[in-house]
Amino acid sequence: QATLSWDSQDDLDLFVMDPNEDVVTFSTPQVPSGGALDVDANALCRRPTDSPVENVYWPQGQAPGGEYRIGVSLYERCTSTSGPISFTLTLRVQGSVETFTGTVDEENDLVVFNTAVYR
Repeated sequence: QATLSWDSQDDLDLFVMDPNEDVVTFSTPQVPSGGALDVDANALCRRPTDSPVENVYWPQGQAPGGEYRIGVSLYERCTSTSGPISFTLTLRVQGSVETFTGTVDEENDLVVFNTAVYR
């Protein structure tokens, strides 16, 4: 499970590429391996919230083994602010929890993390 949170009304996007190279994202919210996006906050700047969350998950115990790439991107600014947008990414993999922080902005609009599921 990958959960992205940030503290602005801007539209950040979370994507997860599974070991089959299928990508769960707002445009493909479900992939054949069972991965699904169930929350897409601030999408297209509609109904913005100050506490947005995006979440991609596989049913417990069903994520395929192998390498995963998790990306956080700045899709669109929904406010007149500028500067970096801070985010927190929480990964829950086989009972372990890892938390990462980072920023995105127009010059650095994609940050990628890697993890793996071992079978």
